[in-house]
Amino acid sequence: MAMCALAANPSIVAAEEGDRAVENDWIIDSSVLRYDEEDRVSVTKALINVDGNVSNTDNVKIGIVFDSLTGATPTGAINGEGNVAVFTSASGGGNFTASNGGTVELADFEDTRLAVTLDWEHTSTRRLRHNYGGALSVENDWRSFGANYQLNFDSKTKRNTYMAGVAYTNDEIFRVGGGTPTGLARTDTPITFGEGSRNTFDFLAGVSRVLNRRTVGQFTVTAGVSDGYHSDPYKVISQIDSDNSNLESGRFFENRPDERTRYTLAGKLVHRLPNERDTANISYRFYDDDWDIASHTVDLKYRRSLGAKGKFLEPHFRVYRQSAAFFYSNSLELGSELPEFASADSRLDQFTGVTLGLKYGMPLGSNGKFRVRAEYIDQSFDQAQFDTLNATLFQLSYEKAF
Repeated sequence: MAMCALAANPSIVAAEEGDRAVENDWIIDSSVLRYDEEDRVSVTKALINVDGNVSNTDNVKIGIVFDSLTGATPTGAINGEGNVAVFTSASGGGNFTASNGGTVELADFEDTRLAVTLDWEHTSTRRLRHNYGGALSVENDWRSFGANYQLNFDSKTKRNTYMAGVAYTNDEIFRVGGGTPTGLARTDTPITFGEGSRNTFDFLAGVSRVLNRRTVGQFTVTAGVSDGYHSDPYKVISQIDSDNSNLESGRFFENRPDERTRYTLAGKLVHRLPNERDTANISYRFYDDDWDIASHTVDLKYRRSLGAKGKFLEPHFRVYRQSAAFFYSNSLELGSELPEFASADSRLDQFTGVTLGLKYGMPLGSNGKFRVRAEYIDQSFDQAQFDTLNATLFQLSYEKAF
């Protein structure tokens, strides 16, 4: 996972969230989020972020996230009478058979995640800032550690801010209660090894510019390379007999390439309307990698001031379109030679996702802010066995400045 976050220019933050009280040294922001897929996965997430100045030149940000996941998730297997499969959680989270719950193509699971992030910004001169960061994430079958550095440099007029960054992430992936399976090994006679490991490097370059009194723009380019174990150790793919009613004749663990190179181009415009209170925010992101996955994302937000200071309503619209990985397939055909790489994970399929959301915010208490957000997500897949996914998201947040 890329650790190089696109650091927002202070001008962009001011244009988008003009109600923030910048004179306060410390801000604590807490949230509870609930995500529910229809007849599938449910996630409860608790977040707390602490942001404060420790000196005139240093700012620290600490984030803590706890996730609890339950429900059922696709395994990649094709349903068939009498089949028994190895099942998976969203990131791994468990090892089950049909007798433990779920079906061949869907698996019941439970999983938890704890993640901690630390970011330190040091202002060395009036125009130069250094950002140092680190992150640690732990799950039942996944450990991740990352570190990043970003340099922000302002032009003499402060209209432009130039950004450059680098990040490193190490992931350790393994199955609960057993070794990591070799790719395309049969599930009934698995070949396993120790923990899978993956190293990722990400690079970022960008510029943000104050275009006029009401408009700020940002453009960024990122590139990433990763090497190591990229497969999901629980995901499987069925081999079917197309001459016999597509009955499953075998099942194999998926196998993804050991290397991946990614590129991203992203642009953003934030415009404050002539009434000096409402703000429009539009962004576009293009992604491409050497797995033949290319995606386009358009994100639109409009923050409408409700008159009283700090009260706002913000509709949100997002559309996402992705092409399929070159090795994605819903199944393998009996009698054909096994490919080098194969996965039936629907996240690698071609699909379209649309998100509609609404956020409401208001002041609450002394230097406090309350926010509530609701979103509906609809995804349509091209080849996956489960060709649609509908989900809802609900979040409550409270921010306190000291």
